[in-house]
Amino acid sequence: MKHSRNLTTLALCATLLSCGQPAKETDKQPGSNEQLSSTPAVIAPNHAVIVGEVVEVESATFDPPEVDSPCSRFPCIAKVRVVSVLGTGMAFPQPFMEGEIYRMKFAYTLSPTDDVMPEMKPGLPGLQSGSRFKADVAGHETLEGDTQPRYTVHSYERQ
Repeated sequence: MKHSRNLTTLALCATLLSCGQPAKETDKQPGSNEQLSSTPAVIAPNHAVIVGEVVEVESATFDPPEVDSPCSRFPCIAKVRVVSVLGTGMAFPQPFMEGEIYRMKFAYTLSPTDDVMPEMKPGLPGLQSGSRFKADVAGHETLEGDTQPRYTVHSYERQ
């Protein structure tokens, strides 16, 4: 009986110690630059945090001119070499391999957002060939023959 009471007390203590405080909500929007300053402990599903280097910016615009989007006026696609993978969330479609080159879409273009969307705060500095950056990258499943990039960058910070 004394042994059973000790086990119950031990199990109760272990349970209480394993409970942590819930994470605090922040006022920042998902994918904001402030969130990239340090790698988050938990990365959103279908996302990865990487350090990359722009190898080539595709000069063609992504959207046709009749579509009113930044990608109809400015380049949004680049080939990016993954320098390091800082973390990957659950269900990321295909893990990045360091040193490999991937085609990525930059949701707010590769141009500085001051030129594209001056109202966007905080702004993004823009990237060009040779630029090194840290980014939260969303992964997408693609169908065979799909020409759309499998990865989208919504926010980044230059390194």
